Amino acid sequence: MGVACDRGRYYFVKRVPKRYQKFDPRSRVTIALHTDSHEIALTKAGPIEAQLISYWEALKAGNVEDADALAGALRELAYASGFNYAPMEDLISSNPRDLIDRLIKLEGALEAKEDPLVPALLGNAKIPPKRLSLAFEEYFDFTKDQRVGMNEEQVRKWRNPRLKAINNLIALVGDKPILDMGRNDAKRLREWWVDRLLNEGKSSVSANKDIGHLAQIFQVYGLMHELDLDNPFAGMRVKKTMTAPRAAFSPEWMRKEVLAQGALDGLNDEARDAFLFMINTGVRPSELIGSLPEHLMLEGPIPYFEIRAYQGGEYQRKLKTEHSARDIPLTGVSLEAAQRLKDAGGVKRYFLNSDLWSNTVNKYLEENGLRESERHTVYSLRHAFEENLLEAGVDERIRVELMGHAYNRPKYGPGGSLELKLQAIRKIAL
Repeated sequence: MGVACDRGRYYFVKRVPKRYQKFDPRSRVTIALHTDSHEIALTKAGPIEAQLISYWEALKAGNVEDADALAGALRELAYASGFNYAPMEDLISSNPRDLIDRLIKLEGALEAKEDPLVPALLGNAKIPPKRLSLAFEEYFDFTKDQRVGMNEEQVRKWRNPRLKAINNLIALVGDKPILDMGRNDAKRLREWWVDRLLNEGKSSVSANKDIGHLAQIFQVYGLMHELDLDNPFAGMRVKKTMTAPRAAFSPEWMRKEVLAQGALDGLNDEARDAFLFMINTGVRPSELIGSLPEHLMLEGPIPYFEIRAYQGGEYQRKLKTEHSARDIPLTGVSLEAAQRLKDAGGVKRYFLNSDLWSNTVNKYLEENGLRESERHTVYSLRHAFEENLLEAGVDERIRVELMGHAYNRPKYGPGGSLELKLQAIRKIAL
């Protein structure tokens, strides 16, 4: 790479490397830097060289997948020259002054049709649109900010439902270019889901999650490529279907069956203690399974479980919502289980893998007749905790604080103290 001065103005100059000469017939590339400062010219030249190499690499690859790399290279080359990449039709219709500035920037390059600055600044490159499967990977990469603080298991749970949605769509309409997606394709997906609701007993929640994820992927693609697109999935959600009430273990069942002498002896120690811990805390399984030993605060006058996000060390974990961070007093069988977990050095066997713990315990409950109905699972402990607090007349604000839910009324002060929360839990504790 070099910069050359001609009549007081600097230019970027670079010979076309031999490995790219088959794809770019010029012997060298000359790009005006529009400055009379040698220092500024050097600053501008570095990014232009990097994006020029990306452009050559994309030309060399020469297939649909890397055509997107070509588009990216053109966008970055335009940016390095002081412009945003935009299709020619947008430049003509939206801002003629911007188009004129681009033509001035190109100077004599228009006659050299192979000059990458021409398609980069005029937006007239013929770039095949990205297929659905590749658009998803681009979407996943673009949305990294939404997964800041997540561990690998949390990232997997974030990615899989969205990947399932795109795969369902591809199975119906094929792995077509995303810009070829039309309203009829979205209708086809909706009809497929409606058929499953009617004939397979599927939930409208699952259908609307698929449709919502696809709408978001399409929206983000348009945002990334600065395209004003009509989202084919807009307004495609299905009507919410009636669902059975959430299953909650009754206190009688818990006392007589689940907590009966020897009923849980077949579970390994950690799985059993995690189960008992949930009974008087109502925590989400992932909140305990993803906790560190120091989150079990057992030394003070009121032992409690501290639910917090953490990162920066060997492990990291992001909470489900901002309201999930909370402190829950420990009592009864949950305090006893917490002490055993603390003595054992915290959760180890199932650490950051709440699915494995849930599957283990649910299988045990099924095989040992400890499910109150077919709809009862380990998560029913959380539902039971909330239901029992309501039945005991516990104030809404305290219930919300304990469950980690959003509080929809004006909030004054830091919320219920540990003492108030402990008094509430003792009304229902086992």
